[in-house]
Amino acid sequence: MKGAWYVDFRINGVRHRRKSPINTRRDALEFERKEKERLFRGRSDPRNLPLFSEFAAEWFETHVEGNARASHASTRLYSLKNHVLPFFGRMRIDQINRYQLERFKAYLRSKDFRPSTINLHLNTVGVALRCACEWGLSSFVDVVVVVVVVVVVVVVVV
Repeated sequence: MKGAWYVDFRINGVRHRRKSPINTRRDALEFERKEKERLFRGRSDPRNLPLFSEFAAEWFETHVEGNARASHASTRLYSLKNHVLPFFGRMRIDQINRYQLERFKAYLRSKDFRPSTINLHLNTVGVALRCACEWGLSSFVDVVVVVVVVVVVVVVVV
């Protein structure tokens, strides 16, 4: 194994170990992502995947309420009910991609939310989708939530 990069991951309890064709860390990570996508494509029929609203209910009960403090859980629930589910609720979880996340971010910006509030709602979606990938419900393993940065420049004229 010396001098080579291997990818090692589990899907539904089955271990997959492969040698990366190119021996750099970055290429091994990319190879792992592609292998997971290839394996997921062969296993899951998109028509059987749940809607985001169905998955969110299960995710909240299992993951959030089981792992988070009550105050954090209430924040996640508020974010889900009032902002995330109205936008993503009728989509299947495999239909949510970076483009949809950018549309969601634009929708939140149009409502004049502060950047920290937008990031809170994006984080809720991102954590839920990463959990869906870990649970084997989605092959969308490259969820990256874009952080909104707003710079305010104040000019003082004397």
